[in-house]
Amino acid sequence: MTREEAIRYLGVHSSTNGSGLCTDEQHYEAKQMAIKAIEQTRWIPCSERLPEEDGQYLITVKYVHVDGYDDIYAEHGEWGDGNWDMFCFGHCGQVETILAWMPLPEPYTAESEDIL
Repeated sequence: MTREEAIRYLGVHSSTNGSGLCTDEQHYEAKQMAIKAIEQTRWIPCSERLPEEDGQYLITVKYVHVDGYDDIYAEHGEWGDGNWDMFCFGHCGQVETILAWMPLPEPYTAESEDIL
């Protein structure tokens, strides 16, 4: 099922009204795709939970600079052995805290247009 098909099927209010708009299986598949997309794009506060698996993630980092002002940026981080390590891309100050994280999206491939 493509993203466009999922959007169309999710827009249908009833899949079992006899209209033939979509099957129960297509409706279920579209819902699963929507749930997966929402889960993959939600920032998870570190105070709520930390990653269960070691790996690379997007992280929201709060920096304190020498002159005292704070900045918050999204960065690329790695979670391993219960600790964060990060890759700094030019706005590094003193890291005060890592506020939240989310899984990295899947890399683009032409085949990823039909992901389920």
